[in-house]
Amino acid sequence: MISARQHLYLFSKDLSMADRYYATDINLDQSEYLLTGAEAHHLVQVCRARAGTEVVLFNGKGLSATAIVKQASKREALLEIQSSVQSDPLPSRTIAAAIPKGDRALTMIEKCTELGVTRFIPLQTERSVTLPREGKRDRFERAVIEACKQCGRDEIMTIDSPCAWKDVAQSEMGSRWMFDVSGELITCDSFNWPRTVAIGPEGGWTEIEVSLAKEQGWRVARLPGAVLRVETAAIAAASLMQIFSR
Repeated sequence: MISARQHLYLFSKDLSMADRYYATDINLDQSEYLLTGAEAHHLVQVCRARAGTEVVLFNGKGLSATAIVKQASKREALLEIQSSVQSDPLPSRTIAAAIPKGDRALTMIEKCTELGVTRFIPLQTERSVTLPREGKRDRFERAVIEACKQCGRDEIMTIDSPCAWKDVAQSEMGSRWMFDVSGELITCDSFNWPRTVAIGPEGGWTEIEVSLAKEQGWRVARLPGAVLRVETAAIAAASLMQIFSR
């Protein structure tokens, strides 16, 4: 019998046996695929792949394929696809959050991806300190891809354009929660988790924003313990959604 620690090691080892590469246009009918661009550079120049190297391709829409390198040059690699599988879509889980400064935003995006969030909405609130410009959104999208490659996820988390809280509050449907220190405490009886969670900025939501949430049918709630930073609250929400949202 193996210990829990040994089991975790073996599981991690299996996941890392083949490196993963993002290939947006692979399909179930292909027998070969020409990998180019940044992913080919990483495969050939960084990982030093040669003929016979085994990899995994994924298209960000749930399709993954095992493949073997047939030929490799400086800028591209021809891969022979061995098998492909289309996975079921992930359950819908949305986090709408204000954007913290600096690399904390990238941490939030990365961890939400690893924890199964399917859609992220950058929120513009009354007290927002920053909004992702086009260049930063590109960094966010790259962080999503890198997180998918690392964690074995085949479906990309989508990132919306920045959106005002008023528009999100009125447009999102279904079960929705707003995290705020004024809300009701989340307990073990609360674990009928929503599909959408909204998280405000460092300075918190304004009274008008909280009132709008209540008017639109959002449940205003708070996590137990200390007041969390934006990215920590997003990670906590993503973790609980992964466990309790079905």
